[in-house]
Amino acid sequence: MVSQVAGRTYNGTLRLTQDASIVTGEIDLPGGGNRAVNGTFDGETLELSRDVPSYSTVQRYVLTMKDGAFQGRFWNIGTQADSGSIALSH
Repeated sequence: MVSQVAGRTYNGTLRLTQDASIVTGEIDLPGGGNRAVNGTFDGETLELSRDVPSYSTVQRYVLTMKDGAFQGRFWNIGTQADSGSIALSH
């Protein structure tokens, strides 16, 4: 993830499980916090969110497959403003 607010790149691990279009999992990022993510995947677009209660914030992610990897953006809704890009590789 590349934060537009902090101007930094954050590397982490994302583990997902899919049941039909429902996606759940965990994200490990520097700084810790709530790791649980959930959302949907329609075969083209992956939409995820996670609550960050310590900041009264929800972090949203929307990614699509491009060049063999998921790429997209994230943004925060709540008191901790942030947004930026995110790319997943395996």
